[in-house]
Amino acid sequence: MLKFTRTKHVGIERPAKDKIIAHGFLDDYIYSMELDVEFSLPHYEITKIDGRMKRYTTPECPRANEILQNAVGMRIEPGLAEKVKKQIGRAGCRHYATLLLECCYAVISASIGFARADLEAEGLPADDDAVRRRLLVMLPSIRNRCMMYAEEGPLANRLFG
Repeated sequence: MLKFTRTKHVGIERPAKDKIIAHGFLDDYIYSMELDVEFSLPHYEITKIDGRMKRYTTPECPRANEILQNAVGMRIEPGLAEKVKKQIGRAGCRHYATLLLECCYAVISASIGFARADLEAEGLPADDDAVRRRLLVMLPSIRNRCMMYAEEGPLANRLFG
């Protein structure tokens, strides 16, 4: 018998070449909250963040909106998860921290499509290898974070050779 469900949904848009916006939603039978996170490119830096708690457990929960502002200035780079967990999760709301990290992971995934679109707009080849190379330029912190982008992985000769 199902005792608990949690839904997390993240949508990504790029309204300008130098800006990405992530809208995250977390809902379960106890909590419901949303985040809007704006990133500036090319550094993938959080420039604006807004949170809304719709359902929560204590009067303390909404105070986490202030602490959420500590994310402004953070970048998608190694160590981000630990920073978010400490500065947002422990200091404010661990559910906001979880949702913020989901937004960041979704931005990384969406950047694959952005890399392809940018190459095509520049009139350059947009095959898979070119997209991977561009993605590593856009997000150098993903190198060696996944088998796909490992220097000794299956694409090593094509990406780093």
